[in-house]
Amino acid sequence: MPYDHADIIRAQFNKLTAERARAHGEYEEARLGEDADGVMYAADRIVEIDARIGALDRIANVYAGQQHQQQQGNRYGLSRDEVTIARGIGSGDAKLSNDDREKLYAEQKARYQHMRATGQYRDDQGSRR
Repeated sequence: MPYDHADIIRAQFNKLTAERARAHGEYEEARLGEDADGVMYAADRIVEIDARIGALDRIANVYAGQQHQQQQGNRYGLSRDEVTIARGIGSGDAKLSNDDREKLYAEQKARYQHMRATGQYRDDQGSRR
């Protein structure tokens, strides 16, 4: 199973937060020990980590915006990809409008999800064990 983008972003954030806490501890230790080089090294690390956290925050905001946009696909709750697929259904039938196609797709999607949830349809059908 592929990694989830949100999980990767969270893991990166946790890693950077831990690195920043270590660098801050080193900074305080060097400051109290009056180690000028140690203070400057730790301060540089903190600034570097903060910049990486800022970049990761921008990445997370873009990702969250894309997820929100996909969820806001249309009035039937379809993503953009699903709308594209739905509009291809029955494209030869001039009697069906794009709205009709999207509604039909959403109904079939809900039916499929219901059947999976109730056990009427199983994903392992046809699997060999």
